Amino acid sequence: MTGQSIINSLMFATDRLQTLTTDTDYRTMALDWVNRTLENISAQQDRWWWRFLEKTGEFDTIVNIMSYNLPDDIDTYKVLTIRDKTNDFPIKFIPIEKFDRIIGNPSESTGQPVWFTLWADVIKLYPVPAGIYTTDVRYIKKITLLTDDEDSTTDLPDKWTDVLLQGALVKAHNFDKDSQAMQICHRMYLDGLDAMKIENNTLIAHIRKTNSHRGQSLRQRDYDQSTLN
Repeated sequence: MTGQSIINSLMFATDRLQTLTTDTDYRTMALDWVNRTLENISAQQDRWWWRFLEKTGEFDTIVNIMSYNLPDDIDTYKVLTIRDKTNDFPIKFIPIEKFDRIIGNPSESTGQPVWFTLWADVIKLYPVPAGIYTTDVRYIKKITLLTDDEDSTTDLPDKWTDVLLQGALVKAHNFDKDSQAMQICHRMYLDGLDAMKIENNTLIAHIRKTNSHRGQSLRQRDYDQSTLN
């Protein structure tokens, strides 16, 4: 899926084949609809996150420096974990209120960081690093927006391209004052979001593997039968 191809698909669906490349004003509007839909998909995250937006960054601490900038592409403050790679040690998060309450003057203590908090777009480590430690940050990134270009791509897996298209078509049909088509696309968009959320919550390790009945033990068969009763 590219930005150009999704806009082409949107124009096909709204019967604009004759002006596919010449109606630049409409293509500009269509790009806005597509990117607003991507932002809406990203905004669905509420105490959970899209796995396709997971990312790992890295920074090295500096001696006697407590604060480090959050990654440029982070989605607000969505930090999942921080780990000291040098010492193979997880750094535990504490809220800024607790951080301020239990730590009087942070500069008085240096060493290997064991806590972190978030404040004003920075990560604060405590104790203040006494050395150079390579640090992993797992976080949720902002969704990548598209441009009307053949090599423009986003983070959304290609299998969900139709969900993006239906979401953009809601806005396109609203522009065309076609309320019936808009409602149909809106329903399809919401159904698509539901399907994405179901898959997003599925772990491969939790999917039961099918076995040949010949290789299945009596105890396993008895267990399976009991679950059906």
